[in-house]
Amino acid sequence: YQRRVHGDVSNFDGLKYYDDTAVTILAHELKNNDTITFLNLANNTFEAPAAKALADWLTTNTALTELNLANNTISDLGCSYLAAALKVNSTLQRLNLENNSIGDRGAEALVEALAVNDVLSECKLARNDIAVTLMSDLEDAIALNSQPLALKRTIRRIHDNDPTLVELNFSEYDNERFYSDVSCRLLAVAIKDNIIVTRLNLKNNKIGHQGAGFLADALEDNKTLLEIDLNNNSIGDKGASALVAALQSNDTIERIYVENNGVSADIMDQLQYSLMLNNQPKTLKACMDKLADNDPSLTALDFSSNDWRGKIIDDVSVRILATALLNNMYLTSLDLSNNQVGPQGAMYLADVLRVNGVLERLNLSGNRLRAEGGRAISQALKQNHTLKYLNLDENDIPADILEDIDAAININAHPIGFTAGLSVGSPVGTPVKALKASPAQIAAPTGTEDYTSISYYNKINEDIFADAMKDNRLLIQ
Repeated sequence: YQRRVHGDVSNFDGLKYYDDTAVTILAHELKNNDTITFLNLANNTFEAPAAKALADWLTTNTALTELNLANNTISDLGCSYLAAALKVNSTLQRLNLENNSIGDRGAEALVEALAVNDVLSECKLARNDIAVTLMSDLEDAIALNSQPLALKRTIRRIHDNDPTLVELNFSEYDNERFYSDVSCRLLAVAIKDNIIVTRLNLKNNKIGHQGAGFLADALEDNKTLLEIDLNNNSIGDKGASALVAALQSNDTIERIYVENNGVSADIMDQLQYSLMLNNQPKTLKACMDKLADNDPSLTALDFSSNDWRGKIIDDVSVRILATALLNNMYLTSLDLSNNQVGPQGAMYLADVLRVNGVLERLNLSGNRLRAEGGRAISQALKQNHTLKYLNLDENDIPADILEDIDAAININAHPIGFTAGLSVGSPVGTPVKALKASPAQIAAPTGTEDYTSISYYNKINEDIFADAMKDNRLLIQ
């Protein structure tokens, strides 16, 4: 800090045994002094009257930046005098009040003063009798004074849920003060229960993984914030991972920007996936863990006419759902009717149908699959042997594609025993359905197929296979 002594004053550092009278005289003598920047009156015997004299001096002083009053007995009363002076003084930066018989009332006075004072950045109060909660409040108030002034001016409004404060822009530092981890700690406390702010801009600052962690803690409780911009900071993988963890319980935030933060591609993918989930209907996110973990209690899902905060099931939703369904062994019924699933979503579902051997019912009515989506489903059903019910009404799918799909579903809906003997290239009885495996071979036999063990069929089976088999001359009746 600056030189402690200026002008013709030699040295006030280490003055000993000053009582109330001596300090009062000293304060009077210093009234017109504008050169002293540091005054050390620690380890003396003065009490509240001396503190009052010093407080009166501080109300007009514009030079002193550090005052050490440790190890005296100014008490709550003396502390209140100094607190009142701090509401006016604009130069004192460091104040040491350690071991001064100060209690809660004195600390409360300091907290109140710091709501007005923007300069004091250090206040030592060890070895006093102050409640833990008050010490925490005081430490936060002091910390706030070391942050950009805009944060202090705004934070009370955040606490108070000011209805005009919808967006916070802290992307620019002021007076060389960048927003830091400490800034995020203070901001997180305020925004935790806020129900107004929807966007928070903290890009281009000096926020590290701890700051991101504080924001992540706030996200676990905040249900209003939609966007956080942390571009061009230094949160790294540790900070980004904290945000990913927070998104397990936060369903509302939709965008978090962390470019140029030293975040690895793997962690970035995890963050983007978590945000993608938050942009889907809440019901989808709620079931993803059970699906991925193969929870045997989850056998049916109904996302029909889904609408949560204007979000309905679309192609992205189906993409997310498909990743879990690929290896799921328990879900047998899925209703996606009356949503916005398009051709791309149908392709994701087709990928699932090719490998999933459990799903039996799928309702896609009232979507936007069209010919491209219908064709993808039709092709997938050639390899699927378990889906027995499929509703594709109101999807603008051409009739010829629907006929192919209906034929495949009809085959799936009947006993395996009928088609087991029709397995091409497999031993008799293998549970593979020949019509899907090679419909061309049934309609145009080569003479090498083994169809001699048809052990079961009925009128419905005849209808299904009539066209394919009518020209097959090798069929043994």
